[in-house]
Amino acid sequence: MRKAYSQSKIAVGLFARELDARSAAAGWGITSNLSHPGISPTNLLSAQPGMGRRKDTGPVRLIRALSRLGVLVGTADTAALPALLAATGPGSRGSQFYGPEGRGNLGGAPAQHRNSSL
Repeated sequence: MRKAYSQSKIAVGLFARELDARSAAAGWGITSNLSHPGISPTNLLSAQPGMGRRKDTGPVRLIRALSRLGVLVGTADTAALPALLAATGPGSRGSQFYGPEGRGNLGGAPAQHRNSSL
């Protein structure tokens, strides 16, 4: 399952890059950026019957605890901020990568990553 997840992330990045390149070449007026939310305790982490879990795993409990303490990871609300910056930020020009700027890019304020050209 991890391999499929990783491949899907690569595919999304390639799609964002190609969309921006094709738009620029054809004059569509569309810019495409990529963002990641960092780590945050959302329902995507929840134990769900379809995932074969009855309760949260140890790593999920740790992420929830760190988020409550404001340490290292973000919150569900802050997870949306990199996407908002990528879509509406004054420096958003296409083929850029945005995410949290905190330790390990796991949480913190949203920012455009250096050398972030897709």
